[in-house]
Amino acid sequence: MSPSLSTAHAHSHLEGYDATHSVGKKLSVENRRAGRPRGQRSMGRYPFLTCAKEYLERVGPTLSNETARERERRYRRMAKDFEELHKAGKVSSHNPEKLTDMDVIAFVGLLKTRGMSGSGILHEISALKKLLEFVGNGAAQTAKVRMPTSFPKQSRQRLPPMTERERNQILEAAERVPKEDWRRLQAFAMTVMAISTGLRSKELRLCNREDLDVASWTIHAEEVKGKGTYGEPRDVPIDPDGHGIILRYLEARDAMVATTRPELRALFPAIGDAKGDGYFTTNSLSKLRAIVKDETGVEYDGRKCRRTFGQKCIDDGMPLEDVSLFLGHNTTRTTEGSYCRKRPTVAMEEARRIWHNRVKAADIDPVSELRPQPTRVNSPMIEKRRWEAGYA
Repeated sequence: MSPSLSTAHAHSHLEGYDATHSVGKKLSVENRRAGRPRGQRSMGRYPFLTCAKEYLERVGPTLSNETARERERRYRRMAKDFEELHKAGKVSSHNPEKLTDMDVIAFVGLLKTRGMSGSGILHEISALKKLLEFVGNGAAQTAKVRMPTSFPKQSRQRLPPMTERERNQILEAAERVPKEDWRRLQAFAMTVMAISTGLRSKELRLCNREDLDVASWTIHAEEVKGKGTYGEPRDVPIDPDGHGIILRYLEARDAMVATTRPELRALFPAIGDAKGDGYFTTNSLSKLRAIVKDETGVEYDGRKCRRTFGQKCIDDGMPLEDVSLFLGHNTTRTTEGSYCRKRPTVAMEEARRIWHNRVKAADIDPVSELRPQPTRVNSPMIEKRRWEAGYA
């Protein structure tokens, strides 16, 4: 190496060092002079996404992968909405640290103009509130307190389960699927399992083959909602209506796995997922449901399957406490409020039966009136008005 090149290289390196470090200021790339020093918390052009990223990094370990991805998508949409509102002059900032209660109200107004449902708006505001509180901003809570009428009311309406006709349509269609049609068989078997156990979609798709016990007809849910905090693994009985299709599916499943990917443990394996873990993703699960929907015309999702299982159990006479345990709820309030409860017609019939039995028990037995009654004979001395000594 020539001395001149070496000297030039050393000078260049030193010049670069001085330019970035010796004066304690970062220099502008364009004109090589010191730029305006930024504040202690500079978030660049996208402050909303910067805050959201920090928040998700903090709470990420407590969330499932699916929930974390869903929140990331939600915050990305939210960031875009606030940027558009800011450009239109409808909010004062798109920085979560600087948002005001009126900015939150403007965001609610935007969601309403799009026709978003009340529950959808409340989900958005709940996510926004968590992010704002993370950066020390109470604007979302202030907006709710100051202008409660601007927010949709929390709906407590319980959504309906499948009708008996819809449930039977799925069960009957499942029985017609041949074992050779792997894709359709898997789609119907997973749906039948959902309405026969009430497992959540995540719990069902992450079940392993050994979690299913056909001897006792129970299935074990290990990857439950809130695992590690409030959720506990549980065993759930399987409705007899689903036994037939499940047995046919197991035979096809075991043969398919043995010849393709013997290492897969999933009860419902994603055979084509060669590079993955062999478990279906949420999107793949939706595609399986689409097969059943197209063939039967029944519109449903995972929660409707849970409501269907719970309502069937209640209709069959199971105690609410038992059904609540099967669904993985901590209290029966959740079960009754959002999933299932005794039907009014059933309650009416039970009231009639109880009252009928009560009235019947209180009635005089008509046969007893025909039986000879014992005649009461009084002593003649009792009838005397005059007392006589020696009478006892």
